[in-house]
Amino acid sequence: MTAIYERLGIGMASPKEKPLGVIVVCEAMGSFLFGLSGIYAATEAYLGNADTLTVLSAFGFMLLLMVCLFAGGSGAHLNWMVSVAMTYLGEVSLRQLPVYILAQSVGFATAVYTLQLAYGPSGKEVLGASAPQLADGIGLLAGMFWEGLGGMVLMLGILAALYVPRLEPIAPLVIGLAVMAGIWVASRWTGGGINPPRALAHFLAGGQWPSPDAALLVYVVGPVIGGLLGVVIFMQVARKS
Repeated sequence: MTAIYERLGIGMASPKEKPLGVIVVCEAMGSFLFGLSGIYAATEAYLGNADTLTVLSAFGFMLLLMVCLFAGGSGAHLNWMVSVAMTYLGEVSLRQLPVYILAQSVGFATAVYTLQLAYGPSGKEVLGASAPQLADGIGLLAGMFWEGLGGMVLMLGILAALYVPRLEPIAPLVIGLAVMAGIWVASRWTGGGINPPRALAHFLAGGQWPSPDAALLVYVVGPVIGGLLGVVIFMQVARKS
């Protein structure tokens, strides 16, 4: 079933390659719905119509639903970080990785531009103001740390849901809770991006980019490194258990 167990010598079978068309549809649609729910909640929180718990729930429960719907077709990664980590684990081939990245990017971009249209003339302004941003006094390294930590929390939750047998019946719930925890960990300092295509699409639609270094290092490199560290930690724990 998983390449990680083959690495650990447990001898489970590798997954079959999924058709690229199925991956595109599942990742694009899943990213669109996930982004629409979460970014809408974040924007409403900026407008004073929602609280932090509502935002976390919008991300967490929508991801739970997306995993239930699309995991069988593409794995329901909906995040560059997850796709890169799964490529490292052997669950995704190098040929498939750009397809995941492109489909997710299109899905999140469509979500934010849909919201921009829905909010009317003020759409660009409110989306820009509600996008993830570094807190006062938080530099690039600190931002990378918090985004990486949030990404690591999310990745550990995903791996536990996928590869710990006793969690299999509630895997979608575990993954939904993991994204809520990951966003919560980073939210105070970075706005809780932990998802490169979601953050970049939010910046693009809102027209309010952080510095190029922050956009790339904090909101792209940080979560990807954190996700890979989560994989390494999980594999070390799995070897000893």
